[in-house]
Amino acid sequence: MAHIPALILLACIPIGAVAQHCVPDPDLPDSINGVFPMPYHATSNPGGGIRDTACVGAGYAFVLTAIVGEVFTLGTTTLPLDSLWLDKKTAVEGLPSGLSYSCYPENCVFSKNSRGCVVLEGTPSEGTQGVHQLKISGKLYANGSKFGLPLSFPDPNIAPGEYALVVARASEPPCVMGMGPTKDQGGLRVYPNPFAHEVRVKIDQKASIRICSLAGATLYSQDLPAGVSAIPLGHLQAGVYLLEATTGNDVKNMKINKI
Repeated sequence: MAHIPALILLACIPIGAVAQHCVPDPDLPDSINGVFPMPYHATSNPGGGIRDTACVGAGYAFVLTAIVGEVFTLGTTTLPLDSLWLDKKTAVEGLPSGLSYSCYPENCVFSKNSRGCVVLEGTPSEGTQGVHQLKISGKLYANGSKFGLPLSFPDPNIAPGEYALVVARASEPPCVMGMGPTKDQGGLRVYPNPFAHEVRVKIDQKASIRICSLAGATLYSQDLPAGVSAIPLGHLQAGVYLLEATTGNDVKNMKINKI
């Protein structure tokens, strides 16, 4: 993966209600440069990507914090960075109907040595349920040039993977209370939920994982190390399944929904 010591930092922060103005994440250090989190990639970045599900008919907001560094390095060339520019209408491709985006600053121009943000917000329309592959595009201006360097994420050379936004029906978990939580559950986190191809499991310590039908049949089993692991489940039919995580005598269960 290409090294980008100073560019733009995108840190995704889900919030529960539609935001009028986004606020950059104050906890992100200025010394971190590049893209964070990177697009989800099963091997190189299993903890990346968009990890939270939007619900049809419900307000949704997802904040991207932008931190622009002082220099831009590509290969052996380093140039002083002037700004990152995003188009106010077309920078984010693939958003489902009902969602749009806005920037802070409002002109979507992020100067060097500054931080701002972009918020994806709105209410997903009926019929948008499914997986939406997003792409974020912009231009970097460096060394006083009037010609910007096009950049996009994901990118097979700089940041391979995907920004997959899952939209679920109002009747599906996690949109339905009591089914398939996506928050931490005693050291266990499973996302996205619902999922289309695979789920990512984050655990505090190594555990034995089983995926079962609601009738109790084991469909998948694997011992996973502590950290984030991807479980390929694209072969399963659409429906609700049970994920079981066992650590010693401790057993945790969570419902997951394949769409």
